[in-house]
Amino acid sequence: MVPARPGRSEGTRLVSYAVPLLKLGSMSFYCHEEGSGFPVLFIHGLGSDHTGWNQYLRPLSSTFRCVAFDNRDVGRSDRASEAYDIRDMANDARALLDELGITKAHVVGFSMGASIAQELVLAHPECVQSLVLVSGYTSSDPRGEALFNGWKLLRKALSPEDYAQITLPWVYTHQEYRTPGFVDNVIEATAQDPLRQDDAAFARQVDATLSFSSEDRLHSIAVPTLAIAGQDDLLAPMRFARTLEEGIPNCRLEIIPDAGHGLLWTRAKEVRRLLLEFLTERSPAGD
Repeated sequence: MVPARPGRSEGTRLVSYAVPLLKLGSMSFYCHEEGSGFPVLFIHGLGSDHTGWNQYLRPLSSTFRCVAFDNRDVGRSDRASEAYDIRDMANDARALLDELGITKAHVVGFSMGASIAQELVLAHPECVQSLVLVSGYTSSDPRGEALFNGWKLLRKALSPEDYAQITLPWVYTHQEYRTPGFVDNVIEATAQDPLRQDDAAFARQVDATLSFSSEDRLHSIAVPTLAIAGQDDLLAPMRFARTLEEGIPNCRLEIIPDAGHGLLWTRAKEVRRLLLEFLTERSPAGD
């Protein structure tokens, strides 16, 4: 769950290997591919599109076939016409794999994407080789519901700049706020994003997020799993990481000290190292 991130201008832009919009059921989805080898499907979080993986796709593409797409209601993918839940979004991911001819893949999910990844492996275990859950959670709670329902109201009432100014302290740590220019750059990039999610689409994704619950089903996840958590994550606190570790039979938890919910971008070097080691060890021989 994340309302804002470092913008599209941060780092080197990826050379585009965009797949033409894929028709999956009644909706079209934007998909981006990098590299070759055993497939890795990257699933992003609330309000974010495939470009949120820019710091990962090219470095990992020398070893893997990296696939990232825009969830429904974000980026270049179609907007939904009615409410949906996380299971629907997991079915989107499965349909995408089928359309690309991928029978099995490593699945990496961030925040809401980690929830989609959980639903994907629970509903379609045959297509998942291993699972990586970054800044993941297992359910909502009264505090989370109050927070995200409040954000829905704020988006309607505030400018993009003011909305980012108010919500970013939940995403980034006090150390990151001390980095000169960091927060200002994130606010500017967020406000100028030409594909910024509209308020109605954001609200639908929030509602899907709040309806998700996996705690009583974690024991059914049989694939090797890596959970990566920020020690200072305010949006997905450590209790969720511990629940994932304890509930999934073959789960290893890696805690990144002094990291917040936005560790996908602020601690990309450490996260990339963990991903590369874990995925390489669990790829079939010859891939």
